Amino acid sequence: HRMGLPQTEVLDNCKEMKPEGFVTPLPFNGTLRMCTFARVTEDKGIDTAMEIAKALDAKGRKVALDILGPVDPSYEEEFRALLDGCPKDIVEFKGVVDSQKTVETLNNYHLLLFPTRHKEGFPGAFIDAMEAGLTIISSYLDNFVDIIRNDENGYLLKDATKDEYVKLIEGLIENPSELERLRMTALKYSRKYSNEVALANLEKYLRE
Repeated sequence: HRMGLPQTEVLDNCKEMKPEGFVTPLPFNGTLRMCTFARVTEDKGIDTAMEIAKALDAKGRKVALDILGPVDPSYEEEFRALLDGCPKDIVEFKGVVDSQKTVETLNNYHLLLFPTRHKEGFPGAFIDAMEAGLTIISSYLDNFVDIIRNDENGYLLKDATKDEYVKLIEGLIENPSELERLRMTALKYSRKYSNEVALANLEKYLRE
């Protein structure tokens, strides 16, 4: 608009989605199932996610963390060493997710952990996670505030320590109804990023 283009609008990132009601969030049975869903590289904060899971376990919390995504060759050796330092019942590497089954795969979890240090754009993982009924706990980047609203569909933690992540997640474990509220809101928010909603204005302009 500052450039003198007042008819400019921003279209949200979007994807073809399953119909509403297709996804039923995974019930919480006392064990919090978390995942990362990103390239496995140093700057994606995978090491931080693993430390968070181990710290929760050390405090007697029932948690499991699965690492989902392709491993960058330059990080392979360091990542394998990190895995060796984690009990398999707490942290497990599950490999690459079939691109046609992302929602079905993520539906096996309660929470997406995204402590990235990378200068992200718009993580498609956020849309997939919300569509699957996951709440999102992520590090803070300015552009993430357009997607994640604190205490609505997840949390953005600015300059947070491992202990701050742990404290927040412990609170959700102690309050399953709060976790359920966040997840249901995430499901609702996900529809904003469906092709039907996000491209509606573009379709309208093309028809005129």
